[in-house]
Amino acid sequence: MQWYHDYGNYIGVYREIRQAWDRIEGYLKENVPMTYDMLNDGLSEKELDEVEESLNYKLPDDMRCSIRIHNGQKDATNSELVMLLGQDVPPKGVFGSGMGYMSGNDQAYYWSELLNPVQLHRSQLQSFVIGLGAIPITMASVSHLISVMVSLDESKNGSKRGQILYMSGDGSYLMDPSASYAVLADSYKEWLCQFSLDMVNGKYPVVNNELFRFYHDPECVEVTMHVKVTVGTMFLPFSHPDHPSFSYYITMSMSESAPVSASCQLETRHWLIKHDYGVDEVNGEAVVGEYPIMRPGEKFSYVSRTNIASPTGQMGGHFVFRNLETDERFQVVCPTFQLRAPRIVTFEERVERLAELKKNQ
Repeated sequence: MQWYHDYGNYIGVYREIRQAWDRIEGYLKENVPMTYDMLNDGLSEKELDEVEESLNYKLPDDMRCSIRIHNGQKDATNSELVMLLGQDVPPKGVFGSGMGYMSGNDQAYYWSELLNPVQLHRSQLQSFVIGLGAIPITMASVSHLISVMVSLDESKNGSKRGQILYMSGDGSYLMDPSASYAVLADSYKEWLCQFSLDMVNGKYPVVNNELFRFYHDPECVEVTMHVKVTVGTMFLPFSHPDHPSFSYYITMSMSESAPVSASCQLETRHWLIKHDYGVDEVNGEAVVGEYPIMRPGEKFSYVSRTNIASPTGQMGGHFVFRNLETDERFQVVCPTFQLRAPRIVTFEERVERLAELKKNQ
């Protein structure tokens, strides 16, 4: 009876939302306990009603149900979190971290995707809701730029109510009326459930007690002369939808059982990048300025990026290594990996949708 009093309004979505949070909680508690400790408790029905009244919008039921369970995570300015992490340590987001490059900039940056408490930065929330008809649900640590939003009013943004959106275009999450959106899911439930399944199925690596959003296809592996190469990829939401950018996380390793005579050092890299308009070839020395040495038991990882001229493409190639005993040079294959941007809703499509809605009013 108490359950029905608390969650009876969400019978259609509660089971899947609760299961998604069970997966996320279990995984974080076991693998990233510090992030697990940052989860907030949920809000009451009364508190959610007050939030909706202040925004002058009803939240989707699946989003409300999720907030009843966990209302985001502790903010970087929270005094309890400062004591937990220390003054100089940015919080690690529930939705993982990433590394990449701003559009038109070769300087690397880091971010972690924090799950916002629904009432966080009330004035900022109201400006988004009033201007875009959408409410931010995640935020990048350090920069505090808005990452993911839920559409509340398609008459303002041209996206269906409840859709989960990334705002894209030239590295800005400001309210740009000409910005395009990347559609991540058609509902909050779909977005949360898919993330939780990807998490527990091992699609995202945990590095130094931090979850990273580099997706690794288990079949994206090549072994040449005892050197194993694996790749993880990530779409960069800061990139422009017409020529999206991607980060890739490459790990080279040599098994402990490999003979010492297989020890070698990387010298050059060679890439073929395919997209809808052709093939780009890239050749150069080293990787991110490094010439890693592979010996039995050694491992080397690095992050770099590429951008392509279409929403989808693929990238592959090889590295030239030199055997440390014989000086013989040989090619180590890098497996071909896919580059896929989320579905993009362009400004032109938004205008067309808005015109259609106005016509049908």
